[in-house]
Amino acid sequence: MDKTIKPYNIREYDSPEILKSNSGDDLNKDEIGEFKKYLVGIWENYKENKLFLYDKHIEDDEMYDSEDDLAEKNNNSYQPFFTFDGSKIRAKNYIGVVQCNGIRINIYPKIFDKSLLEVFNSDIETDQIKLTKRYIYDHILFWFSKCERFKFPFSKSDPDHQDFDNVLDIMIYIYCMKTLEAINSCSYYQYSEITEESEFLRGKLEINEYLKNISRGKEHKLVVTYNPFTYNNLLNKIIKYTTKLLSQYSTNSFVNKKLNEILFLLDEVDDDNVVSADCDKVKLNSFQDDYDVVLSLSKMFLSSQMVSVYNTSTDNICFLIPMEYVFEDFIATILKEHCSEYKVITQDRSRKLAFQDKMKSKDGKNEPDTFSIRPDIFLKHKIHEEKDIILDTKYKIRESKQSKEISQADVYQMFAYSLIHGCDNICLLYPSNNGSINNNKAEFWIRKDKETNGKIDLINLKAYNLPITVDFKIHNDKQQDLTVIIKDNLKNAFDKIFEDFESEKQQESEVL
Repeated sequence: MDKTIKPYNIREYDSPEILKSNSGDDLNKDEIGEFKKYLVGIWENYKENKLFLYDKHIEDDEMYDSEDDLAEKNNNSYQPFFTFDGSKIRAKNYIGVVQCNGIRINIYPKIFDKSLLEVFNSDIETDQIKLTKRYIYDHILFWFSKCERFKFPFSKSDPDHQDFDNVLDIMIYIYCMKTLEAINSCSYYQYSEITEESEFLRGKLEINEYLKNISRGKEHKLVVTYNPFTYNNLLNKIIKYTTKLLSQYSTNSFVNKKLNEILFLLDEVDDDNVVSADCDKVKLNSFQDDYDVVLSLSKMFLSSQMVSVYNTSTDNICFLIPMEYVFEDFIATILKEHCSEYKVITQDRSRKLAFQDKMKSKDGKNEPDTFSIRPDIFLKHKIHEEKDIILDTKYKIRESKQSKEISQADVYQMFAYSLIHGCDNICLLYPSNNGSINNNKAEFWIRKDKETNGKIDLINLKAYNLPITVDFKIHNDKQQDLTVIIKDNLKNAFDKIFEDFESEKQQESEVL
């Protein structure tokens, strides 16, 4: 990655930025067009390789899209990363880094205060800048470490207090450490089929090919196929190619050193070009988990490269991650670690909304068969069904408890979840950089059409802001571990949510 390029440092959904060329002029229509084409190509590759996507991203979200939104998604020029207005660009809900034709954009989560990003615009690497970067990236790494379905191979010790310039540098660092760990633990050898000419018989003689050699006066050249147990195999070729690719993008001296160590260990492996689809050809057994992680990361990087779709520049790369799914997966994982009384079900596929056949709908024994209804998180109590809670994560900044801060579409969605799953306890969860669960707590009641003992049945909808960050000053206090603080804050928050719903149930029973 060209270190002379000064990046744009922006947050999700910040005010639009004007993109300029290296000469300082606004990008013209053709340059913006090339950038858009590059992003469209990346999105198509992400979909093809199912990177950072759940099925719900394609299906469930569309249930609540407007006709204009659906038309845009079906357009062959659609990409979900940015919106454009002339030479102005605005990031959506993806974080990471994208570089194309000399333009580099670093995108950070909107949960961080905008003032923190101002330090990135300085040309001098001060201690304050280092502390700010570490503050941001320590949070991001912790969130990623709890994303089970993304299979990010991160742990608390992974960053090793290195100083990174962007999310991509972190990912390359993780790739280096996991690859070196796998290779040093056990070098990967594989039986590889080779067909070649030989003066000696080995393996199987290819009769038809050998007859052709005889007709050409090369009867001394046998054509044989054999399967040597070799280090020069497809997996190692993928790792070597990916490592050489990443060495062009890394801006971290420590990471570059580790990349060179990998290349040294793979010196005997051929320098073949590979693509992301080659990763699917490698078959690993259950004892090769270390290499499974490396292969997954290799596929991710190769899918994010896209250097040959619209141009041949090897200085282009895109690594963007949807924060709404990171937030959802992060919360679900913490719940699984904390809530022993509940079975935590994510993306429950057991229910649908409607019938396609009217006659089937009239038979109470039949279940709806179309339109998926999948709440983000369904907490099913192991003993008392009335304590079940449906949770839906909303990666939006909610600044007050007023109803206007909650999307009406989200309320309709939660109402549908409640009716279909027969659960009267529903809850919306929002991210917050405030450590208090009581910050902007909101509560609403929705009437149902039936009554119990003369009392109108109600659906209880609550909304909470969940603290997923720590204070900047606390983070810089070496005596306190960021991960421990956030976990404790979230566990207290979940206990408060359960307590609130339980209290509501007790009040209802006393009235009855």
